[in-house]
Amino acid sequence: MDRHEYRKNGKRLMTDGGTNEQDNYTVGGFREWQDGKLARDPDEALPHTGFVRDEQIDRQMTMRALHHDPDRWDSKAAATYMDVGKNRQILKGEGSDTSRTALENGDTLTLKHYLGDPAQEADLSGIKAITRLQEIVAGPAPVIVLLGEMGAGKTNLACLLAQLRDRWVDGNMKIASNIRTLPRNDDWVRDNGDLEDGWIPHYPLLEEWVGQDGNPVENPQQPKLFIGDEFSTNASGTGEDGQLVRKLMGPLVFKIRKYNGALIYIGHDESSIHPLLWRRYDPEKARSERQGESTRRRADFRRKAS
Repeated sequence: MDRHEYRKNGKRLMTDGGTNEQDNYTVGGFREWQDGKLARDPDEALPHTGFVRDEQIDRQMTMRALHHDPDRWDSKAAATYMDVGKNRQILKGEGSDTSRTALENGDTLTLKHYLGDPAQEADLSGIKAITRLQEIVAGPAPVIVLLGEMGAGKTNLACLLAQLRDRWVDGNMKIASNIRTLPRNDDWVRDNGDLEDGWIPHYPLLEEWVGQDGNPVENPQQPKLFIGDEFSTNASGTGEDGQLVRKLMGPLVFKIRKYNGALIYIGHDESSIHPLLWRRYDPEKARSERQGESTRRRADFRRKAS
C-alpha cells in the first residue's frame, strides 16, 4: 500500500497508509518512553509533545513547562506543569483535535502514539515502584509522612512500609503506634516495670518508649518504628498547645532517630501534620525538584540547538 502525506504550508503533518509493524512499534514505544515507563528517562521530550500540533500553542505549553517553579507559588503548588488545571484543559482540547484529524485521515501512527504499547514497558513487575520504596524505607532513620483523604489506604500503606523496613533493614524491629487496631504493636517494659502493649496515645509515653534501651552512647539500641495516625492533629502550633509542640516535637523527632528509630506519620493534609515533622522528609518536593532539573536541562539543550 502506498503512503499518503498530508502537508500544510509545505510542512508534513502526518502520513497514512503503508504503516508497518516497525512503525507501530517505534511510535508505541515512544509513548511509553514519554510517560517514563522505559528504562531511560524522557529528558528530551515533554508530556504534551505530539498531542499538541499547533505550533504557537505547543510553544506556549513548552514555556509553561520550562518556567514552572513550585517554590514560587504563594498558594499550594502544583508539582508539575501538567498538574495545573488550565494546562490539562489545553492538552485535552488540542489532543482531541489531533485525534479527530487522525481518525478522519486514517493516520494510524498518530493514533498509535495515543494508544502506546504497554508490552514495551520496562516496569511491568513494578520494579521502579519497589526500588523507590526501598530508597525511602531502607534509609537511615527515615521520617516518612503519608497524606491523603479519608479511606485512601494510608494506614494500610504505613503497615506495608513497616513490614518492608523490618525485612530490608532491621529484621528485629520493635513497632509502636497510636492506632489501637494496628495488626502489630509490640510489647515493651516501662521504667517502672509495667508491661505495655505498644499502644502510645500521648507524647510523654512516646518519649519513654523511644528511650527504653537507655543511653544510645552506652547501650545498643533495638531498631524501632513508630506509626502515628493524625498524631499531631491537635498540635496546631498555636496558643499553649503550640508552645508544647514546639518544646517537645522538635527534640522528639531528632531523639527517635538518635535512638535507632524511624517514624511514619499519617495525616489528612499538611495542616494536620506539624511542620517539624513533614519538613524532615518531603519526597514529593524532592521529586518535583528532580523534574525541574530535567526541565532545565531540556531548556539548555533547546537553546544550544537553536
